[in-house]
Amino acid sequence: MRYIPLKSFEADGQAVQYREILKAQIERASDPAVGMKVAEMRLALKLLDKLEAATDVFAVEDAEFEMVRARVESAGWGKASRGVIQFVDDVLGAPTSPPVAGE
Repeated sequence: MRYIPLKSFEADGQAVQYREILKAQIERASDPAVGMKVAEMRLALKLLDKLEAATDVFAVEDAEFEMVRARVESAGWGKASRGVIQFVDDVLGAPTSPPVAGE
């Protein structure tokens, strides 16, 4: 399991939610020119259901994490942002044990 924190950061005076970035990345096809195959779509929908149900932490199985990792690593970003860098680092460095309450 991997445990991705659902935090936020400020960009251009607005709060940007990790949840929304993750949702956008999971919804997109890994190859936009080809689109999503059914197996990829099933996994994406499963992840979107988990993300919707998550509160402070998005817990994903190792195989599911590979899809999230690949999407985040291959994403293009509109401009340089420390918040985006922190998001990417938080996703790619997601711990394998759940966070302890109060930390």
